[in-house]
Amino acid sequence: MYDMLYTKARVIHTWYGYCIRAISLVSCFTALVFFTKDKRDGYSTPDIVITFGLLGGACALEVASVFKAIGSTWTYATLKGYGWKWLANAILFARYHLVVVKDGRWSNSVGQYKFISFCARDETELRGRIAKWIRLRELWNKAHYTKHAKLSPVVKEFVWDLLRGAKSDMVQIEDVAIRNGYWALRLTGFQELNWSLSFEFQKSVLIWHLATSTFLNVPAVKSLLAKEDKETAKAVNTLSEYMMYLLIEHPDILPMKAAVRNLFRLTSTSYAEDFSGDNVGTPHQIIMDYMKRRVGYIRELYDDLTQDRWDAYPGEAVLVKACSLSHTMVDMELGLK
Repeated sequence: MYDMLYTKARVIHTWYGYCIRAISLVSCFTALVFFTKDKRDGYSTPDIVITFGLLGGACALEVASVFKAIGSTWTYATLKGYGWKWLANAILFARYHLVVVKDGRWSNSVGQYKFISFCARDETELRGRIAKWIRLRELWNKAHYTKHAKLSPVVKEFVWDLLRGAKSDMVQIEDVAIRNGYWALRLTGFQELNWSLSFEFQKSVLIWHLATSTFLNVPAVKSLLAKEDKETAKAVNTLSEYMMYLLIEHPDILPMKAAVRNLFRLTSTSYAEDFSGDNVGTPHQIIMDYMKRRVGYIRELYDDLTQDRWDAYPGEAVLVKACSLSHTMVDMELGLK
């Protein structure tokens, strides 16, 4: 599809396309040979050098284009259609193991952003301080906390099942627009968790990312998943970190409001205030124990996590809701029963 929309592959991989490519290749080399054999007494040295450079570059580009056409998936499909499977497989092998030039196709990987690692970063770390000093802190954070992961077949199968409705017993996508920044789905199999989807899109994603990462790192859950459903746990974590990657790096393609970066900053600041203390445990334990260590207004508002009074404490509110969601999932042993 990419080739058909953005390249001339449909023209190149036809009989007249092959003829044009052959004529172009032969013409370039013929011109180079004629210029090499011809007397160049009447030309200045710079003109000769430039002409050789142009003709040599044109020949190199034509050769590269021919090799790219030979190693394309179009050629693979053509050879396989004619029954030359061994040659088609050889081209496929060379394509995936020898070719280093990208051709615009999907890399089969997705971005990952570890928000908890970012929140728990060491502000005294030398490289980070140097990056801040030379005003490259944002670039350093992006390089340090943004990774890419290959999508496993489990992830693809899960997403495909979700889109075609095979997961309707767990998640139901409603036929409503989400342009206003709110979710268009409900957890049909786990009604106890639907409150977490009643917020704005970016806030729900952030809460679910923190809760998911925390849930998957609870020792009891982690050991049980390692025995029974390790691949599914990896798939869930990959999708969670991918959503955070989109929120952080590509917010323009998601239905959310402009103040999203301020929410990330406030959440990170609130987390860092707790993490900076002594004997607070692991980064994920901060989320699990957050409500135990916070002040009275959290206990006062704990009974209703959706009320408007939380707007006065956006960073703390996200962490409290992530904490509550983590405990709920652990108590339910979500997906483990």
